[in-house]
Amino acid sequence: MLGLTRTRWPFLCQLFHNQSQLSQQLQVTNNALENQVMDAQDDVSNAATRATLLGIQGHLELPTQRWTHIRLLPHIDTSAQSLV
Repeated sequence: MLGLTRTRWPFLCQLFHNQSQLSQQLQVTNNALENQVMDAQDDVSNAATRATLLGIQGHLELPTQRWTHIRLLPHIDTSAQSLV
């Protein structure tokens, strides 16, 4: 048994080394993906905020724009005295 372990030792060392490298690569990739997800969430949040603010701004500006084209009509008196 001891002889088999000695002959497989270089193979096992290489295997553990490869596993360690893969683990490090996965950790780096995971960290990069987490950063991208956080940035994407910030981008979505910023876009939603901008859209909301533009909507509010549009509603605040709408009444003044809506009434600028309406001309005032002359006053028509419909009371009973004017009909007599």
